[in-house]
Amino acid sequence: ERRPALPPAPRPSIAAKPVEETVYLKQYSEALVRKLEAKTLQLEQSVRAMQQDIAARKQAEESLRSSEIRFRELFNNMTSGAAVYEAGDDGADFIFKDLNEAGSRINQVKKEDVVGRLVTEVFPGIRQMGLLDVFRRVWRTGRTEFLPAAQYAHEDLSAWYENHVYKLPSGEVVAIYDDVTARKLSEEALRKSEQKFYKAFTVSPVPMAISALDDGVYLDINKAFIEEIGLTREEVIGKSAVEMGFWTLEQRQAILREAAAGHPIRNVEISVKARDGRILPGLFSADPLELDGRACWLTVFVDISARKEAEQALADEVARQRILVEQSRDGIVVLDQDGSVLEANRKYGEMLGYTPEEIRHLHVWDWDAKWPKEKLLKMLRDVSASGDHFETEHRRKDGSWFPVEISTNGAEIGGRKLIFCVCRDITERKDAEAKMQKQLAELRQWYSVTLDREERVVELKREVDQLLSRLGEKAKYGIG
Repeated sequence: ERRPALPPAPRPSIAAKPVEETVYLKQYSEALVRKLEAKTLQLEQSVRAMQQDIAARKQAEESLRSSEIRFRELFNNMTSGAAVYEAGDDGADFIFKDLNEAGSRINQVKKEDVVGRLVTEVFPGIRQMGLLDVFRRVWRTGRTEFLPAAQYAHEDLSAWYENHVYKLPSGEVVAIYDDVTARKLSEEALRKSEQKFYKAFTVSPVPMAISALDDGVYLDINKAFIEEIGLTREEVIGKSAVEMGFWTLEQRQAILREAAAGHPIRNVEISVKARDGRILPGLFSADPLELDGRACWLTVFVDISARKEAEQALADEVARQRILVEQSRDGIVVLDQDGSVLEANRKYGEMLGYTPEEIRHLHVWDWDAKWPKEKLLKMLRDVSASGDHFETEHRRKDGSWFPVEISTNGAEIGGRKLIFCVCRDITERKDAEAKMQKQLAELRQWYSVTLDREERVVELKREVDQLLSRLGEKAKYGIG
């Protein structure tokens, strides 16, 4: 810096007095000091400004270094893949400048193997994927672009990637990407599952419906639902089960409480009124599902009219059979294979002199007096559906005996062999048979006596004829 020139010192005249010269020199010295002080202050200010500028530059450099470190740490530790490219051949292709660790892992390549090489050389399938066109547009326009899930396919490699591409101030292009193959496969599996579900839903012979969880409005119904209820699709869609009269609001709220408590909604018996006025008893089941972001129910209604009719018919038949069994003049008892009593009618208890409660605690050997326990158990094991018929003797509670005629049949019910026995008290028949045997013996005795008498008469007649013959007379009886 060029120093400013000082004012020339005045030259006193020869005639000036010494005092005036002294005053003049003093003033000149003071002016010179002021100028020096001002210049010193200016220099100090310049130095301070320079020091501040240097400090600011150092701070900016330090901040830049910190930013670069943070960027590098972020670049290398981010979970998404990141690659930096430099345009080549006027943006026709792009050269790898950098690749982070996530990118190396996702693409299964090493950074040192790709840096400096063309992206189309490293990943030939990038053209068909559409990503190269995105690189070119971003490099030309500077506008950030997002390439949604696109498939990269080349030789044996096939994967899906999402890319965010932007341009740096340096002109380099950066791609931030993620491997979304698992998600795409899951979405594809879900899509196929939904197709299968919809097909099963549509063609199922069981009435099914999809309704909103919040208000119960029907969103979809299948063909079987329409055929069962007798209503058109238009008459059902957009209305709730309560509006349709399928159930009451209280019933729906009760089911909602069960579902909220985590209890499965399975086979809840309800009644649905069909268009023709029929009341259809059925089993209602529901499972939660989400449809276009809305909580819904997949509901199933199984018509059990036929089952109810069969159950009623069976109940009627059981009642009828029970009446027949209870009114039977024969004793009827059902035995387990171990000889214990499962059931017996009133008549059988009366025959043995036991109450219904007492007889249920007995075994067959408690009343059969003819065979030992082992023989009876073998008979129970051997009896088949073709049955058996025999006579034995039963012992009453009071110890008396009476003859019985037994008809048995074995049957497998619920994996368990049961023996059904019809027991008839044949005391009167046995008494009648004994009486008949006695009468028959008497008849045989009288017949024998009579037969002997008749033979004697014949012999006498023969002797008379022989005597007449010897006398020369004609035989009277003609017995030779």
